[in-house]
Amino acid sequence: MICNGLLCRKFTNLLISEMKKIILFFAAIFLTNLIFSQSRIFENPNSIPLDPKVLNGTLPNGMKYMIRHNNVPENRAEFYLVLNAGAVLEDDKQNGLAHFTEHMAFNGTKNFPGKKITNFMAENGVAFGHNVNAYTTQDITCFKLSAVPVVSEGLIDTSLLILHDWSGCITFDPKEIDAERKVIHEEWRTRQNAGFRLRMRTVDAIFNNSKYAKRNVIGDITFIDSFKHEDLLRFYNDWYRPDLQCLIIVGDIDPKDVEAKIRKIFADIPKRENAKPRTEIEIPDNDEPIIAVASDPETSEPSIHFYFKYDVEKEMNTEYFKKKVIFSLHKSMIRKRFIEIADVENSAFRLSYNSFKLENTGRTKKAFILTVKTKYDEIIKGFDSVSTEIERVRRFGFSQAELDTAIADRIREIERIYKNKDKSKTESKYFVSGLQNYFLTGEPVPGIEFNYNFQTEILPKITLEDVNNLVKERFSDKNRVIIVTAPEKQDCILPTVDEIRKILEYIKTKNIQHYLTTDTLEVSQKKLIKELPKPGKILSEKTENGITEWTFENGVRVIIKPTDFTADKISMSSFSFGGYSSVSDDELKTSRMLESIIKESGIGDFSKKELKKKLKGKHASLTIDFDKNEQGFYGHCAKTDFETMMQLTYLYATAPRIDTAECNKMYKLAIEKHNNRIATSETQFSDSIFCITNNYSPRRKLYNPEMPDTETYQKVIQIYKKKFCNASGFAYVFVGNINPDSVKQSISTYLGSLPSTGKSGMWKDEKVRPPKGVTTKKLYFISENTKSTVFIKFSGKFQYNQVSLKETEALKYILKIRFFETLREKEGGTYSVKVSTETDIFPISQYSFTITFDCAPDKADYLTKLIYQEIEKFQNDGPTASELQKTTEYFRKTREEDLKTNIFWNNLLIRKQYYGFDIYAVDNYEDILKTLTVRTLKQAACKFFTMNNRIELISTPEKG
Repeated sequence: MICNGLLCRKFTNLLISEMKKIILFFAAIFLTNLIFSQSRIFENPNSIPLDPKVLNGTLPNGMKYMIRHNNVPENRAEFYLVLNAGAVLEDDKQNGLAHFTEHMAFNGTKNFPGKKITNFMAENGVAFGHNVNAYTTQDITCFKLSAVPVVSEGLIDTSLLILHDWSGCITFDPKEIDAERKVIHEEWRTRQNAGFRLRMRTVDAIFNNSKYAKRNVIGDITFIDSFKHEDLLRFYNDWYRPDLQCLIIVGDIDPKDVEAKIRKIFADIPKRENAKPRTEIEIPDNDEPIIAVASDPETSEPSIHFYFKYDVEKEMNTEYFKKKVIFSLHKSMIRKRFIEIADVENSAFRLSYNSFKLENTGRTKKAFILTVKTKYDEIIKGFDSVSTEIERVRRFGFSQAELDTAIADRIREIERIYKNKDKSKTESKYFVSGLQNYFLTGEPVPGIEFNYNFQTEILPKITLEDVNNLVKERFSDKNRVIIVTAPEKQDCILPTVDEIRKILEYIKTKNIQHYLTTDTLEVSQKKLIKELPKPGKILSEKTENGITEWTFENGVRVIIKPTDFTADKISMSSFSFGGYSSVSDDELKTSRMLESIIKESGIGDFSKKELKKKLKGKHASLTIDFDKNEQGFYGHCAKTDFETMMQLTYLYATAPRIDTAECNKMYKLAIEKHNNRIATSETQFSDSIFCITNNYSPRRKLYNPEMPDTETYQKVIQIYKKKFCNASGFAYVFVGNINPDSVKQSISTYLGSLPSTGKSGMWKDEKVRPPKGVTTKKLYFISENTKSTVFIKFSGKFQYNQVSLKETEALKYILKIRFFETLREKEGGTYSVKVSTETDIFPISQYSFTITFDCAPDKADYLTKLIYQEIEKFQNDGPTASELQKTTEYFRKTREEDLKTNIFWNNLLIRKQYYGFDIYAVDNYEDILKTLTVRTLKQAACKFFTMNNRIELISTPEKG
């Protein structure tokens, strides 16, 4: 079923992934327009200035503020209150009360009693959870009002007044405190899984028995249920004070005006006399590695975590910046090595997306963390292999060739970003983290100009000795921690701490040679395409409302929407009808392998590894998607690499290949991971939901990966060619920094020339329907968890049009508010209730609403009845005036924001091709919103929530 909010999920996921890479880079260097000459960088090595576009100061009471103008998105601003205090400052009578205090900020303040903060902001389209939120860590507490409309001075004033009340005017009504105990208890319950339990069993090792190991933020739940009110107030009075707080305001505002408002609004908060000192909690050093081994019956696979901790630098000067650059090169090289080693067949370990990361472990320590996965019976072998590679790096460091490559890659990246600095449009929320770190730790945020000038000057001067000295420093035995976790299974051989120590001692004397790369491939000088195809002929073209459309002779349709929302970025999405619904029953199982096999195999004359090398330095990517009713290509590129993206598209559509060795290796891993995943109760419940909601259709069997044979590979390529290598019926949408005239030749060459049968594909009705009538089941699973999960699904026929689609969105939004108020706030029965809706038009028009939540097993039946009661109440009375206002204002606000994003326009245009009409109501959005009334939504609730056509499943834990 196609989600109403997401037709092209693969495209959106890929776009988000690409955006995250850019965002993380920009957040790290804090994009500004600050200009420094090369000669000025080293004038004062002990000082790195703050971006002059940031207006910063300190109020008489000690509160700091940082304000920056940024007009992306327009008419929006971020309002943050950052508190330099968290769970690590709790005493033994306050375990969990830092987090509890944060919750109380939403339960009444001086100027906003009760729930008036969330209600007021919601009535202005600023939704709780999405835009209004907070979080607590061991060291900090942060409150945020995000994407607040700032066209009204009144809303700016009110947002600042909310921060003012959070800062020092939370009321702590005794009844609200006791009601919130239940909410915190349920939040604790949601965290009860294998990962949390394993963390608690190894946290003493990670933090070397320091106070950080004793304060896990959520706290001791028995204590949460019974603490004295005065202990909560004592934490608030001790630590919620202006000298530990900073206001961060970034957005489409006048910094001077906001500064004046801050000085007026926050003037009544007094300076705290004789304040408790905010001390830093030290994590003790360890001269020898600390080792911890833990198991849990519901974890999916063995993992080995290597922590290399080191002291946080005290001086944030240019020497610190230089060390950061050197360490980034070190991370790049170690990542490349380990990827290469893990990629070898029968490697003793494998990596995951998050295998290499840097994080703070307290205020005084940082840690480089390397995580690997192993097979059940190869934990010791995997540990030996990884430890050997770490020792190899410690002894010999890196080679000059590795360093030269890493430096060249870094220079190429910073030059690309610098080149596009004037075009870049960074959203306000991504500036906040840099300013937050500046306030909390002094981490400099000098700007892109400084960063560019500094790195281009320093990178050529970095020597192999610089890098290898840092490697020896960071990869020493001192402050190393090793954590091994694994399932409790008969065939899982878990090593003891003594066995791990013996391996470490052995490796110190092990005969290890210099690293020799196993990848002997040179960067291919071959062209991606040997001979360019003859450009295709355009049969028709038109441009309306800034959107250009071409239709080619081979049946390909191209839609182009130029935007200036992001710098140097073009996205592409495409589809044609067919998908796995159109394959035969005999082909269905094989078609499930299609995406993974093609992605592992490369294209044309290039294997996957060769293609990666060929594309080095290019900012162009492409992936394929084989979905239920369609298939397509999705890609992104820089403006200068558009030709490369087009060539990749052409090759994927004309020259697929299968690399059996790479695919066999991938499927061995897939089988192993599949066998591991079935261990958890959550997975078993999810599988049960899948089977029941699809009525046990033979077309929707649970996927069980198997090793492909030669015949399977042949079938895969046959299916692929049928679905992807016939251009007829394909629609391509391009959105971004693109000029139709400048790309016309390229698109004509690579898309207009694609082979076509002249006959478009089509989806088929697989006759998969949810079960009719009422299905209710309690499913029992052996689990360590003390929670039940409730799953409710309503479904039925749907009239697919703009009004009905908006009605489903409105019902989802309002019911989330209702369930939050009743099941969480009033009953304290669950931490959150998720409501989702899906609609489909092919093969039949249908809808579904899904409601899920976690709760105590003995409360599941009662809370489920409350869900039905709230729905019945809505059917009888409809929404309140307040709920309706909150909903329409939220829709208006998010629509304004969406209209200025590439994701919105790409999805809109590709869906318009898919559905045959504009489901987003671009030209008549306000008219659609006017149809949302008490009467129409009441009728919609009666239509969509039919009690005689639903599925209700409840998982219940049983001890093994």
